[in-house]
Amino acid sequence: MNAIKIELEIVKLVNDLNLEGDFLVGRLDGKLFATNLQTILEEYSRNGIVIIDFAGVELMDGSFSDEVFGMLAAARGRNQVELPAYVLRSLNSVSLDNLEQALLSRPVREPGLRNCVVVVLFENKLSLVGKIEDHVKQTFELLNECGELNTKVVSEKLELSIGAASTRLKVLFDLGLAVRNEIRDEQGKQFVYFRLM
Repeated sequence: MNAIKIELEIVKLVNDLNLEGDFLVGRLDGKLFATNLQTILEEYSRNGIVIIDFAGVELMDGSFSDEVFGMLAAARGRNQVELPAYVLRSLNSVSLDNLEQALLSRPVREPGLRNCVVVVLFENKLSLVGKIEDHVKQTFELLNECGELNTKVVSEKLELSIGAASTRLKVLFDLGLAVRNEIRDEQGKQFVYFRLM
């Protein structure tokens, strides 16, 4: 699948709001940026992939991370928003640690939140950052290994019922961890799911 990939430079987006681009700190700035970013993401197709590039950002602190990516991941984990898949790229290790702590702390503060996760491209590898259920992680890893999956393949490889395999793949899509295409053939309608990169 050739999903449409859109690249957004976070420094430019932040500067457009008259915020400091190289230091992303604080809840107030995070809340302002989160509203803007969500509006931008909602403009794109759910079958597209948005790359959010952090080049030029020296620090993203935990408060900013929580207000932006913690909020979006929690809303997505509760099926409250429909956004395209997005991948964070060029995060330095300190900002990545701050992001991870923010995402891990959300479910503690929001009981019942089972998945609060974002995809990060770090050292040329797609990684999941945040809280994620084991079965979601297993399916994500299988998708990244295979490149594309459908319900039948997941059912066979993981020894699951067709219903369980279908649910697993839909969860990946809903969490923004995969993109999908609808295919119609002699067997009817089915979805084929693809890794993000």
